[in-house]
Amino acid sequence: MSLVTLHVYDITNTQYEAANASIQGLNRFTKDILGAGGIFHGAVEVNGDEWSFGYCDRGSGVYCCRPRGNTGYTYRESIPLGVTALSPARVRNILGALQAAWQGHEYDLLARNCNHFCEAFAEMLGVGSLPAWVNRFASQADATV
Repeated sequence: MSLVTLHVYDITNTQYEAANASIQGLNRFTKDILGAGGIFHGAVEVNGDEWSFGYCDRGSGVYCCRPRGNTGYTYRESIPLGVTALSPARVRNILGALQAAWQGHEYDLLARNCNHFCEAFAEMLGVGSLPAWVNRFASQADATV
């Protein structure tokens, strides 16, 4: 049994500090004040490792880092999703399947992003869904496109 946690980050990976500050300000307003969501990066922690998905030219886009330690973004908050009854070995098997299925070149900002990966991983771990606000921006933008 292991706690499964969603770590949410503000997407602040531009080289421009003013743009990063604007994104954080937008997220504070749209999520914290309006409750509508924002522009977020998500990652799932299980068994002491944080897993996420991102773009790369070749190979799997699934990667691991230290919990709450993704240096490409600004950590925002953590949300407990539940407890998985799966063994660490079973979780590793699931991650192997996800690494094969989630290729980095298939990353799509609106239709197949890090938060979509987190939702799929959480489902496979048998824990609750992500809060709707986490990926609301991408979902609504994808529906509009």
